[in-house]
Amino acid sequence: MANNRIISFDVLRVIAAFAVVMLHVTSQRLDTSFLSNEWEIRNVYDSFVRWCVPVFFMISGALFLDHGRKINVGRLYKKNILHLIFIFFAWSFIYALYSATVRCDYNVSHIILRILEGPVHFWFLKILIGLYVAVPILRMISQNKQAEEYFLIVAIITAFVLPTIFTFIGLFNESLKSFVLYHYNAYGIRIASGYVGYFVLGHYLFSNRLSSVVKKFIYLMGLFSVLSVIFLTHWYCHRINASSEVFYDNLNVFTLIESVCVYLAINDLKISTKYHSLVLRLSNLSLGVYLSHVLVFVLLYELFGIDSGSFNPLFFIPCFSLIVFVLSCLIVALIKKIPILNKLVV
Repeated sequence: MANNRIISFDVLRVIAAFAVVMLHVTSQRLDTSFLSNEWEIRNVYDSFVRWCVPVFFMISGALFLDHGRKINVGRLYKKNILHLIFIFFAWSFIYALYSATVRCDYNVSHIILRILEGPVHFWFLKILIGLYVAVPILRMISQNKQAEEYFLIVAIITAFVLPTIFTFIGLFNESLKSFVLYHYNAYGIRIASGYVGYFVLGHYLFSNRLSSVVKKFIYLMGLFSVLSVIFLTHWYCHRINASSEVFYDNLNVFTLIESVCVYLAINDLKISTKYHSLVLRLSNLSLGVYLSHVLVFVLLYELFGIDSGSFNPLFFIPCFSLIVFVLSCLIVALIKKIPILNKLVV
């Protein structure tokens, strides 16, 4: 099975895991630092890594919708879906227990509620579970190129383009936005949510070669998208005199283009075989890093009073992100060596 691994996907997992860490590190003081140079720096860093979670969905889509890979529904539920559910609740318990200890709130109903809800960043696992449930249906769509292309066109228009347009309408006239949304929703066109779009798009882009001209255009649009998010966020937040994440949404055109840009660029990258071993090791830790990193940087602050704003954020945000990433990797690597606990990160 190791021979069938796609090294570019492993590279994507590693850089996406680090980008997720940087995203959450950057968000630490995003609201409280508004109207300062620190906020401007955080806005730039945040805008550059919005692609991180969508890329994880794209990788999963490329693998699970691969025509050459046989998918058994029973195995899908046992190996993938039930395992994700187990991981979700096991780690939710860890976070809930930590939260109860910090708050000195050991009310059983509160702890159970936190376990069921999970930490904020666990929304990714919930969506992924739903996508895995839909895999048998999505495979039928992806096996027919024409059907897959139609599905993607509908998904991009209804889940990315139109919501972005509605967002812009709302910036200037919230009543008009509500009016348009009401009548749009009345047609029930939402046959493909955005994350399903990412899932199918990951398979389509990996299975179909794009011309160099198209890729160059996408890369140019990727740069334009990042700059657009930076400047639009700056403009809008200063307009309302408050920090806002309205342009950071995963389900807008800017994040979509950023994600496609990174996905294509890394898949086209030639990785020297001498780095494969390191990449594979880090890739195998990526899920555990995603699960544990928030706890790591919270503990760093609780125990040592250190966070991403402790020093000059221009330099310390990437440095602190690297520190959290490395510590998370070490913790996950240690967990993987413990027979019973290794199921939490594998």
